[in-house]
Amino acid sequence: GVLSHKALERTWKQMRQKDPPLNPAAPTVTWTEALMWGIAAGAVAGISRVVARRGAAAAWERFMGEPPKLNT
Repeated sequence: GVLSHKALERTWKQMRQKDPPLNPAAPTVTWTEALMWGIAAGAVAGISRVVARRGAAAAWERFMGEPPKLNT
């Protein structure tokens, strides 16, 4: 999570030529910037969660010899 957030911040700085908004609700942050940051942060968090879960399931299967029992 921390690594993906740092990567998102670096990408934002490269693309926008400025720091990401620390507080998207601040009056100095435009609606466009606030929404773009929220969408990007949400997408990165979701992707990170999927990668972590799939990695944990693969590790479980490798060490235990069977896939984990998942509640679906």
